Amino acid sequence: MPHLNVQYTANLDRAIDMNALCQTLAATLVALRGEDGVAPLFPVAGTRVMAWPAPYFAVADGQPDRAFVYLSLRITPGRSEALKKRWRRGAGQRQRPPGNGVCAACPRPDAAN
Repeated sequence: MPHLNVQYTANLDRAIDMNALCQTLAATLVALRGEDGVAPLFPVAGTRVMAWPAPYFAVADGQPDRAFVYLSLRITPGRSEALKKRWRRGAGQRQRPPGNGVCAACPRPDAAN
């Protein structure tokens, strides 16, 4: 069963619908297919996505408007090494999302408020 934990800086609550993000991430996990390409990789009832804001955080450059997201995916045993290797390889080929790099619906930093 996958458990995806999302930790994010609380200043993102103004810009991101975190519930919608969690729903999208859960749907993405459920849509993954196993090695045969047909059977679901994860059971729907076992897929969990949880998010927690961090009210206190610091970025070393001291800019007060900085924000970040940390994702941690844990899976139970039973996935083949070949499948896990395919995931790791795919994760390195991600594309930059539209918007401000956090989410497609978020304003770009250079956009007028």
